[in-house]
Amino acid sequence: LKDIGKVSAEEPFQKMINQGMIQGRSLLTKENQINGLPAKLHIPVSLAVNDKLYKDKFEALQKIDNRFENVNPDTDINWEIHEGQVFLSLDVQVEKMSKSLLNVVNPDEMIAQYGADVFRMFEMFLGPIDTAKPWDTNGISGVSGFFRKFWRLFFDDNGIKKYADTEATADELKILHKCIKKINQDIEQLSLNTCVSTFMIAVNDLGKLPSISKSTLVELSKLLAPFAPHTTEVLWSELGQDNCIVNENYPIHNEAYLIESSYTYPIQVNGKHRANLEISLAATQAEVEQIVLGDEQITKYLEGKAPKKIILVKGRIVNIVI
Repeated sequence: LKDIGKVSAEEPFQKMINQGMIQGRSLLTKENQINGLPAKLHIPVSLAVNDKLYKDKFEALQKIDNRFENVNPDTDINWEIHEGQVFLSLDVQVEKMSKSLLNVVNPDEMIAQYGADVFRMFEMFLGPIDTAKPWDTNGISGVSGFFRKFWRLFFDDNGIKKYADTEATADELKILHKCIKKINQDIEQLSLNTCVSTFMIAVNDLGKLPSISKSTLVELSKLLAPFAPHTTEVLWSELGQDNCIVNENYPIHNEAYLIESSYTYPIQVNGKHRANLEISLAATQAEVEQIVLGDEQITKYLEGKAPKKIILVKGRIVNIVI
């Protein structure tokens, strides 16, 4: 980087991070399930679905594992049947990923099925970067679902544009800048797994809004670009941008959009939670009392009695004592 003029320091890196080992989820036959064979035999994870070996996969298993060549699936195996499906339940054991344990996952196959962006973000989502963690292919569908939700912020199921060329609303800006702040903090800590969960929360919250502005999606795309470069580059082009997204400045949050103007107070009557009311944080004690005592949900619990006192903990809770 110094040779090409991108950094001025001779040694720009101040710390080395060693990534934790990705462990494999081994699948083994249960005790006494396969008659005449030693118990706890490893089964290739590529043949199993949801920790089950379905009967229609047994012929493929016989071809790649000679221990099963002379096993008669109709007489030697105790199959389980549920909703018309015949399968063998398997035990799970976390071990080092290796060919001998038949628990190696081929990344090329995962990328062919889900795409490189889903695969990359799923690896991040497995856990903290510096700890050992088991690879669990069953969880990749959640990350794949996130990308579908993200895409649907831009287009409906018919490919029609959904976003509007309008100014972003206060709700949009709050969700967006809360996400920007958290992502930047987590990147500094190399906490990439929590970055992924933060993106999921933001996309879910934006999906609940009646409409989304183009400007919000522009900033969200730039924020997601280092994590999902292929998807965001495509959507960047769809947003009408001429340059490449990788040349854009990374978003920085604006604290002004994160200031809370109201709070949803839990309302208690004699210490028991009875309702939730959204009240301005600028409201005085008298104004809060007026709002709470005027709410129908609360008045029925007062049983016609006047409160002895109303305790307000600003930004926390309201407790009515009768």
